[in-house]
Amino acid sequence: MGRCRHVVRHARSNGSRQASGAISLSRPGVVREAARLGVTPAQVALAWSLAVSPNVLLIPGTSSRRHLRENLAASSVHLDADAVRRLSPM
Repeated sequence: MGRCRHVVRHARSNGSRQASGAISLSRPGVVREAARLGVTPAQVALAWSLAVSPNVLLIPGTSSRRHLRENLAASSVHLDADAVRRLSPM
């Protein structure tokens, strides 16, 4: 367990953020942004995670091939700087 804390501390000191759980799919802003872009809230959440932490490898869970395709398509979702700012937790 000590090694995990060391890795997290090192990542944070180098500008990385923990993306997991940082943005909720049911947040109204996420749902609005998804509707605006014509994508799913999950794709917005993944796109946001990629935008704020490009040095983090995302490993989303998936329960079906359809979800896998949806998750992969999130890499093509572009969030402009204003959207990233609006979606970022305070």
